[in-house]
Amino acid sequence: MLGYEKKQDPNIGRAAQYFKVVAESKDEESRSLFSTETTSKSDILDTITGRLAMASYYFIIKDYHQAVIYYNSVIQFNKDDDKFNFNYGQANLFAENYEEAADALSKVKDQRYTSYSTYQQSLVRAYIRSGQSARAWAFYNQNQSNPHSMSVLKIIANDCYKLEDYLYSAMAFDILSKKDPRNNIYSVPKQGACLGILKLFTTQRADKEQLMTAFHILEQDRHSDALLLKARKWANEATLLG
Repeated sequence: MLGYEKKQDPNIGRAAQYFKVVAESKDEESRSLFSTETTSKSDILDTITGRLAMASYYFIIKDYHQAVIYYNSVIQFNKDDDKFNFNYGQANLFAENYEEAADALSKVKDQRYTSYSTYQQSLVRAYIRSGQSARAWAFYNQNQSNPHSMSVLKIIANDCYKLEDYLYSAMAFDILSKKDPRNNIYSVPKQGACLGILKLFTTQRADKEQLMTAFHILEQDRHSDALLLKARKWANEATLLG
């Protein structure tokens, strides 16, 4: 974790080799997992240790699909363990198993893990990628005073935009622009997200309330006056507002 937090490749490399050594020392036990009815509790624990070490090794070298395979092999013994769910959730996220990632990460309760910016960003991204943007937004609202709230907000803004979930993207960019009013870098993507809502409305994938939210956001952005006039004119001409 230290290596990842400080982006220290030597520490990451040493950790990978350590986990590989631990895993290989348990290799014999791993081959026999559940293969006999006489497997002792200590043997099973040794095997679990080996498989978790191997999962960690593959995670560190970024072979996430292989890491998930090893995590899955011992999930029945660790499904209520916060550390396991933290690592398992991240592995699934990188392997693009978004529903599994969201499920695992949402089970983590220990503040030693939930206080990490890595955890919070991973959870929010898993929610969004699994079609649960509302839960990502709720997480932000519940943790606005958190020191990592800005990074969470940026993920919501950008990831929702990419997935055409424009309502949450627009609201996130709106808050970002208000938190940093001297910097107008959020105006263009905010405008794009609001126009995205208008686009969705024309294809009946967004309702009138969402459209009004988009217009309200544009009304409060001094850089969006011209765009707002054009958007309202177009909406009225197309009889979108009824």
